[in-house]
Amino acid sequence: MLHGSTRHVLIIPLVLLAVSVLFIAGCGSKPTGRSTLTTGVGDRKVKASFDGGGFISTKDDTAVITFGPGKLVVERESVKLDGVEIVKLSADAKDIKIDYTAGKITITADGESILSKELEN
Repeated sequence: MLHGSTRHVLIIPLVLLAVSVLFIAGCGSKPTGRSTLTTGVGDRKVKASFDGGGFISTKDDTAVITFGPGKLVVERESVKLDGVEIVKLSADAKDIKIDYTAGKITITADGESILSKELEN
């Protein structure tokens, strides 16, 4: 039979081991949260939904969205990813929606899909 102090000596390492295993199991896991951000640029609404965290801001007549794969800039007549145009926009488009889910970006303008493609990470 174990005495009180001997029992504590055995329990403490077991608790530390269990906590360590849980901590290590959590390391390297990707965030599973989802963000939805909206801004207005003049008479245009820009909405971005994506896996993980990010930011949206406006500068002059553009919306700037920073998220996992990079930085999207929604200009009057185009959308650029890290400075490279990925799709053209109608200058009259009023409602731009961007969705990034499981590595795939989809962009719609006024309800019409204008881009759907896998992005490389």
